[in-house]
Amino acid sequence: MIRQTKLKQKAFREENKRKEMEAELEIHRNLQKERDRISRDLHDNVGSQLTHIILSWIIHPICFQVLTRRPMIKFKIYEQIAGS
Repeated sequence: MIRQTKLKQKAFREENKRKEMEAELEIHRNLQKERDRISRDLHDNVGSQLTHIILSWIIHPICFQVLTRRPMIKFKIYEQIAGS
């Protein structure tokens, strides 16, 4: 009788330990999912901003040169903008 009680108590402790480990594992999985989501969001946001910066550096000087050195092109561009 005492032996059965001890075995039941041991089984109960082992089951509780297993449940605690599963709960910790689930918490870890959820944290990792959130980290991955944040990482993707940051990657997308930073990539978009870098693309905008790079294109601004490349396109702005070219447009400035075209518009200041070639007045006819400047006039045509303004015509197209006004016509739309």
